Amino acid sequence: MSDGRVLKLWREVAALRMRQGKHQQAADDLTHVLAMQGVLHGEMSPLLIPTAEALCKAHVMLRQWDAAHATMRKAHELSCARYGARDPKSTRIGEVLESLQQYVTPEAEEEDAPALHAEEEPEEGEEY
Repeated sequence: MSDGRVLKLWREVAALRMRQGKHQQAADDLTHVLAMQGVLHGEMSPLLIPTAEALCKAHVMLRQWDAAHATMRKAHELSCARYGARDPKSTRIGEVLESLQQYVTPEAEEEDAPALHAEEEPEEGEEY
């Protein structure tokens, strides 16, 4: 079985587990898929974005806010690097990231502070 088909099967199993309410098992599966996609496609591949978003959802269902935020931050970084910060995909992911911010612990927030605004571009006529 090719690498792509194996990863697709893992994603399908994770989706099934999410539907069954087995969120921890789904999170474990998606963590594995994300690691394998990173090896196969590169850590900055936009192919990792859907898996990172699914993993974030699993973490949210488990109320693992810091992990959800970190995973969505990675998806946002990938999206901004590939599509640009103003692309609708990046904007949507950024909005989800901001909504998770209210649940993040202060320690995680300090670690994330530089990364959250690293890809933001100044508005026209605005300087940072």
